[in-house]
Amino acid sequence: MKHHHCLQRIFPLLLVLLLAVWNLPLQAKKKQKPEKETVLAIDAIVHEKMPRGSRVGIYVYDLDNNSIIYEQEPNIMCQPASCQKLLTTISTLDLEQDKPFKTQFWINGRLLQDSNHRNILQGDMYIVGGFDPTLSVSNLDNIIRELRLSKITGTVYADVSAMDSVYFGPGWWWDDAQFAFQPYVSPLIVNQGKVTAYVSPTFSGSPAKVRIEPGSSYYKIENNSVTVPADSASTARISRKWMQNMNTIVIDGNVNSRSMKEMNLFSSQDMFMQIFMERLKSNGVECSGKYQFAELATDTVPGSLEIISPQAELYYQYTTPFDSILYPMLKDSRNLYAECMLFNTAANTLNRKHLSWGQAVIPEKELARGLDFEEGTYAIKDGSGLSNVNFISPRQLVGLLQYAYNKPKIFDHLYPALPVNGTDGTLKNRMSGAGYTGRVHAKTGSLSVASTLAGYIRMRNGRMAAFCIMNQNYIGASKARAMQDAVLCYIIDNVR
Repeated sequence: MKHHHCLQRIFPLLLVLLLAVWNLPLQAKKKQKPEKETVLAIDAIVHEKMPRGSRVGIYVYDLDNNSIIYEQEPNIMCQPASCQKLLTTISTLDLEQDKPFKTQFWINGRLLQDSNHRNILQGDMYIVGGFDPTLSVSNLDNIIRELRLSKITGTVYADVSAMDSVYFGPGWWWDDAQFAFQPYVSPLIVNQGKVTAYVSPTFSGSPAKVRIEPGSSYYKIENNSVTVPADSASTARISRKWMQNMNTIVIDGNVNSRSMKEMNLFSSQDMFMQIFMERLKSNGVECSGKYQFAELATDTVPGSLEIISPQAELYYQYTTPFDSILYPMLKDSRNLYAECMLFNTAANTLNRKHLSWGQAVIPEKELARGLDFEEGTYAIKDGSGLSNVNFISPRQLVGLLQYAYNKPKIFDHLYPALPVNGTDGTLKNRMSGAGYTGRVHAKTGSLSVASTLAGYIRMRNGRMAAFCIMNQNYIGASKARAMQDAVLCYIIDNVR
């Protein structure tokens, strides 16, 4: 009898527990449905503010509540523009390639000391490029001082064998080669492969004054300008003979005020070597002043075609911390930095040289497959997003962000490196109103007909969401950005 009474008391409790467990999947499914009020409100914002005739894909996911906040065409294939840098960053961190970038200086010969305790290299030097995009002329001066050389009797070689000779990414516009934002990618780069031209008026009727930094004999100046009075019309134009792959900087037209322009130069590795040889001489190192290209082959490097210098030894190594490349790459959206990270990651993980662009994106493609991106629904061609044939969907990008959020080794690097709204980077002047500043950590992206924004938002309810908004086929980027900002501000304020 006692057992019977115990069962009578326990049975209702078991029934309650069973109902609770039975309802768990239903509650989970309920959470997956966006709130109707939120959907209608964001639909209205998009309808009102989206550039006429354009198309948009949006996906917003509550990371802490595991629920969809909003979606509109989440599976549409879009050009990510610079949001491609998110894939480059996350694939690199997923492979634990947050290691310093290395530029190595090898010697093949004998070292003797002169009377000033500096070294005379009786032999050759090899500079092995490691895709460090941060090297400046002042860095080269510091490196040369660290080398403590007074003379090089042999040849200075540049080893750029980490990639093949194709410096131009797949799907890059040919006529963007004239602009500083499109780099000439190489394992050896100084000053980001760019120069800055400063032009200022002199006396009326005389040529304008032209100054190029950094100074070098690698480029030529063709000054056809004329100084005119301040109240005259200015027709000044600064350009480079880029269609002929020439490094001749041309200044044309009437100059009535100061102006400046940043330009890339053709052949980054030649620019690096020419400036390096000039800096050697400026720092008192006796050398021929000439350089050649050759591959330093050692037994530890697979795939070597020819052992040129089997007795070579590492003499000096210059390193740049990973975050020193990651932060400018994301905050300032530097395309060169992204491509250098892409190739450096592939070189380290694939353990091969002479990398093509198709080989360089293998780590990114493997991550996409690991996240179950369906074949035929995305295309990965470069690391920066300059390519017009990169494609990814908003849902896939948010899936990538969700993956990073759940992996501290990735998120702890990624989150602080992203631009912060109203604070820094490419979001410094966006959503800077009271109560919004600092709530969005996200990557911007812009091509001629694509504007994207993807990252994380901290809502007023305290939870974190991952989002992606991809505007395509529009005229007027400001309208696309205004729509993106309005959607995010609504989500910050109203999601409960």
